[in-house]
Amino acid sequence: MASYIEAQGFNVALLENNPNVKNNPLYLSWLASTQAEDAMQTLATLKKHNIKKMTLLVVDHYSLDSVWESQFQGCSKQLLVIDDLADRQHQCDMLLDQNIVPSYLTRYQPLLPKHCKTFLGLNYALLREDFYHYKKKVKVRTELQRLFVFFGGVDKDNMTLTCLKAISSQLPLLDIVRVIVGSANPHKREIEDFCKDYENCFYAEQVSNMAELMLNSDLAMGAGGTTTAERIFLGLPCLVYAIADNQYLISKSLGALGWIDFMGKMQRFEAHKLQDILSAYLSAPSLIERKSTQLLSATQDHVEHFIAQILKADNSRKHLI
Repeated sequence: MASYIEAQGFNVALLENNPNVKNNPLYLSWLASTQAEDAMQTLATLKKHNIKKMTLLVVDHYSLDSVWESQFQGCSKQLLVIDDLADRQHQCDMLLDQNIVPSYLTRYQPLLPKHCKTFLGLNYALLREDFYHYKKKVKVRTELQRLFVFFGGVDKDNMTLTCLKAISSQLPLLDIVRVIVGSANPHKREIEDFCKDYENCFYAEQVSNMAELMLNSDLAMGAGGTTTAERIFLGLPCLVYAIADNQYLISKSLGALGWIDFMGKMQRFEAHKLQDILSAYLSAPSLIERKSTQLLSATQDHVEHFIAQILKADNSRKHLI
């Protein structure tokens, strides 16, 4: 992703891996070093680039916690942590978790310093500016004609093709099927070849107009990652699979609210279950209309950019929910 980020006009500094680091459990293995080593490398990189004082330092990594964050208290006016696990202590000024799970309003309380402000729930979803632009143009979907398929930037387990093959007999019943993959998808050529067999199936790679494509769709099929908030924001009904452990509880909670159709873990994929729910939406347009109306009602008050809310936040308010 480094070259892609640089292509968008941002500076990127990569840290070195430590080949001698021992295998750590769970997400700690993603760091490829100890937290102390990573902090030292980061501080050295900041010094190298003559960055002495930051306005806002954003930390988004499951392997980092208060051990790492405490090393940067004097380097930035504010430190913002993005998390959705609520499984470790943090030393930060602000914390963002845009997901809704049981006890999402209270589960971070024992993990944060008293002065920390929290931004919890879908009202604080991280969205690009074009989503706010297209939000003004959203209308209630009234029938299923256009299907949107996207399982994230990598989709190493190829859920994209698994789902497409499962509904191959139903694809001709749709006007348009848009299949989106990331440039890092290891199965993209196979997916592209599959799409060529259907006149209404359009393949695209690493698109920049995701919001526009979602706006012009009636139903989405994909993973339970950050794209879920984007789909909900644009009132797009969606069939969601958990393709990673950290997606399960979040997706299950949104399914219980009726905001998504949670299809379960990808390891328990059932072709007939996907076929049945797609048939239901095709034969009963009112189901699409009801779901779309519900989603738009849930997000109608979300009109201001999240980052603007952070920068304007009154320091006297601890919880902004």
